[in-house]
Amino acid sequence: MKIVSGAKHARLQDRCDRLVREAADQQAIISRQATEIARLRAQFPNASEEDIAAWEARAKAHDTWKPPVGRDAWEARPVDGASGRPLHPAAELRRALDRCRKLQALLDGRGTGGAS
Repeated sequence: MKIVSGAKHARLQDRCDRLVREAADQQAIISRQATEIARLRAQFPNASEEDIAAWEARAKAHDTWKPPVGRDAWEARPVDGASGRPLHPAAELRRALDRCRKLQALLDGRGTGGAS
């Protein structure tokens, strides 16, 4: 076993103490971030079973949609109530995707300290 001089032992002890402090600081940061994540998750309600079933029904309708046959068949398409334009089955899914992207941008802005 090699004997370490007093000065070297003191340097090693200082380094060890510094590493322990840094580890404690990092653990505190992790704890604060976990608390912030939990707080942000609590702001947004979880989807209910009805919400999930409705979304699955819309997705199934989108997957099984076939374009109408014939020149006048397009008149039977559902319309958007606000504008009266024909509504494609993917329109609602596209709007949901846009809302998700806006929400993700909002969350990313809060996570990096940017303006929201």
